[in-house]
Amino acid sequence: MTSQTSPAYDLVQQIAILNNTVTTTINQRLKPYGLNASNYFYILKIAEHPLISQSQLNDLIQMNQSSVTRSVNNLIKAGLVTKTTSAKDKRTGQLALTATGQAMYQKVAQDINGLNRKLSRQVLQPKALHQMIQQLSQALKA
Repeated sequence: MTSQTSPAYDLVQQIAILNNTVTTTINQRLKPYGLNASNYFYILKIAEHPLISQSQLNDLIQMNQSSVTRSVNNLIKAGLVTKTTSAKDKRTGQLALTATGQAMYQKVAQDINGLNRKLSRQVLQPKALHQMIQQLSQALKA
């Protein structure tokens, strides 16, 4: 085994390290709200897409279906999200934030938006950063 690594390996390693750093930072910022990096995202997306179905939420965030179900159920138990039956399709549940969830969303969105602004100002223009992330994501799916 050599001490040198290929640039592709270094990139993967750096992304993994960045993911860990971002997750740790988000967890620290959201701890006062009783949230973490795993569940805040659901609150943001449900707030942005009122009455979204769980299937649509799964498609939107591209996570494992069982993980989405578990997280949504935890948010329901915490009193942050409600699940009601769709009037159009009785088989479909619609997700919405409770009043408590909406208040939580306001606090969390402000904090996360501040973190996003800080990161995008210090690294790249937001549009260029978004394009780079999209390109990396597409390359991994190819």
